[in-house]
Amino acid sequence: MSKAGNAIIAQGTVIYLGREQSIAHNENYTIETDANWVTKRLSIVVDNFPMSDGEGNWFNTDGESINKLKGAIDIDISAILF
Repeated sequence: MSKAGNAIIAQGTVIYLGREQSIAHNENYTIETDANWVTKRLSIVVDNFPMSDGEGNWFNTDGESINKLKGAIDIDISAILF
């Protein structure tokens, strides 16, 4: 975790097994919050594929918008503290 001005930035990696239990997945994340811990920017890369632009727009592996996630900007990754 680091600070850049008033921003708090957390970066990390989560490695987990998928439903098949034989396929490991790699999730890299960067979370930027303001001084009050309000999420301002999010970047998640799963298996080296970007899924969000950090502005509430989410995309599948074909680059198509995932409308069910549109507007989702507050995140909860169960494997980490954020």
